[in-house]
Amino acid sequence: MPALFTQVAQLEFLLPDETSAHGGLHEFSDRAVKGSRACRTQAQAMEVLVFEAFLEGEQLFVDVAVADVIEPKMLPAGVALIAHLRPHRNPRDVAYHPPGTLAFI
Repeated sequence: MPALFTQVAQLEFLLPDETSAHGGLHEFSDRAVKGSRACRTQAQAMEVLVFEAFLEGEQLFVDVAVADVIEPKMLPAGVALIAHLRPHRNPRDVAYHPPGTLAFI
């Protein structure tokens, strides 16, 4: 998925918890912003945030560490949110209510 964005934007990879990056994101783990506090700080400077989520009916679920970074009251005004949908819900998922419009890929 990162290849969708590397050609048109500067890419910052946020890794808010101690888990390692998986799949196609593994190549970005060495230059990732790591830790919840550092990721929240970086997210406040972003124009677009892409995150992994699961959609069940009308309800969106994200990992608890991701929810902490994209908490609506912490996001800058006008930030665009894009959810990269995964096919299953994970054990650490929590319900997420995005502020405003959300795009999906």
